[in-house]
Amino acid sequence: MSTKDNKAIAHRFGQVWAAGGLHIVDELAAPDLVVSYPIYPQPIRGAEAFKAFLTEFIAGLPDVTVTADDTIAEGDKVALRWTIGGTHKGPLFGFPPTGRPVQISGMTFYRIADGKVVEETGIGNTLGLMQQIGAVVAPAQS
Repeated sequence: MSTKDNKAIAHRFGQVWAAGGLHIVDELAAPDLVVSYPIYPQPIRGAEAFKAFLTEFIAGLPDVTVTADDTIAEGDKVALRWTIGGTHKGPLFGFPPTGRPVQISGMTFYRIADGKVVEETGIGNTLGLMQQIGAVVAPAQS
């Protein structure tokens, strides 16, 4: 596949994190997909396990949106810088809903083979998210 095709797949797959995007996993994930982010103690293995995780994530931010800010591709790899926004209306990473709006950014690297995402590895501003939902208090500045 061309880098243009791979960019399009990565953009579409990034929408799995948005409200209403779960069906994209069925469309574009390899069955043995591996998803890794520092907030998870272990990689998520398999499309079905990823869908289960996403279901919980979207329950915490039911109006979540994803914006692709920048994209770079080379060969079978695509790097995507993104912004996520939503309202904390359900439990999220074990923290009760606050009703607060949240916005975080991060970067994800995708590896694509035969038109399917086989790896998603990224990093997001998890500390910023936790501060926004009140799970972590920012240190006082002097």
